Amino acid sequence: MGFTLTKYRPALLLLAAGLSLALAASCLQHRSNCVANLLFNLGAGRSAEKELLKKTIKQYNSVTSGFYASGGYLGEFAILPADNLIKRKHYQNIVQLNGQGVVLVFDQDKSVIQKIHFYSRNQACVITAEQWAMAFQDTQTRKKLSKVKGTSLAVRYMMRREQGKWMVSDVEVFPGNETVKVP
Repeated sequence: MGFTLTKYRPALLLLAAGLSLALAASCLQHRSNCVANLLFNLGAGRSAEKELLKKTIKQYNSVTSGFYASGGYLGEFAILPADNLIKRKHYQNIVQLNGQGVVLVFDQDKSVIQKIHFYSRNQACVITAEQWAMAFQDTQTRKKLSKVKGTSLAVRYMMRREQGKWMVSDVEVFPGNETVKVP
């Protein structure tokens, strides 16, 4: 007496139909890379993408810190993984500070990823709890104009993939004790 799947046939047909429908829906929604999108939506490759998002946010914060500390050295823009509107906002802030004769110097003490939510394979939201040390210095002499102040923040980064790389498309900063939700 051999093993037969007759008993499981209706369930297997239902499973095959469900997978076929999911693949068809994925192909309709994402005409290119529909199989990759389907696999991603089923969970394949998400841990690697989470690591890339973490690295992008770390680079964003490091470059932004250096950009402010330099007083707006434009060479930093090329390696800032952010949309042009974000870059422009930082540049305008620095120009305003320079007009007041001050430079904002800050350094990240700690960053903890609290949540990563994928909207799709190319869009995500990352929520972090961060601690920063900040101080103002004179633009010309670099003399301290304020004491170093520790600040706790909650940050929501809206991320999108462009040409295979993750970019920050929007940043919202909240007081450190505030609960931040995924939009």
